[in-house]
Amino acid sequence: MEITQLLVLGSVIGFLSSFFGIGGGSIIVPTLYTLYPNLPASIVVPISLGSIFFICLKNTISYGRNKLLPPKEIIGAFLLSCFIGGFLGTKLLYFIDTNLAKKIMGFLLLAMVVKLLVFKSRHQDDQNFSPSFISFSIVGFIGSLISSITGLGGGIIFTPIFLNILRVPLKKVSPYSNLAMVFATFIGVIPHIFQTRKNVYFQSDFLSSFFIGNVNFFFILIITLGALFSSRLGIKANNLAPPKTKKALLALLLLGFSSKLLLF
Repeated sequence: MEITQLLVLGSVIGFLSSFFGIGGGSIIVPTLYTLYPNLPASIVVPISLGSIFFICLKNTISYGRNKLLPPKEIIGAFLLSCFIGGFLGTKLLYFIDTNLAKKIMGFLLLAMVVKLLVFKSRHQDDQNFSPSFISFSIVGFIGSLISSITGLGGGIIFTPIFLNILRVPLKKVSPYSNLAMVFATFIGVIPHIFQTRKNVYFQSDFLSSFFIGNVNFFFILIITLGALFSSRLGIKANNLAPPKTKKALLALLLLGFSSKLLLF
């Protein structure tokens, strides 16, 4: 039963992520908390981050081939700042109660709903755009810190900052965001591998056998594969649905998840 739920979860995440154009963390985390209400944040977060890492890595390789990634010094700034932020966030996670982690996630999702319904994105072209080493370092640190605490891949954090604050050209926002998420999620997962797991959280011994530390690699594998296959359907649906309809549906979905985390 659990394995079937996992396969369905991966497929749903792949479809919704590609349809709405968001990272899977905002869907993976609240869904896992719903399916497994007793699962601690220290298990949920690395599952989410590990799944997003492989999805974003595939995207980043494609962007690199199209020469859309930032200059080498910016990549270096991302790597260093994401390492520091991700490491600190992972350490903080083990001092945060799971209920508090759920509340933090719920408020972040609620903030996303407000942003979708109230604020408009500002676009920028390539002319006169010059990436700042310091600015991108700060963004990398903050994004990976929040990512490693909540399980969000960082797309919800990085994308609006790149677009509205750093004024990254629109065609480079997704490549920059995916690159940042690769670093943030990878660094966010690694420390969990070396943690000692105290309890078995699944009824199936098969699922429990795939733990290394607090990271369940079977969950990550199935979610990733499901997401990669079903994302094609999401892309087709994305091309057919009007932008206003997608925006309203996403706001409704996130509002439901945030209500579940905050009230129940």
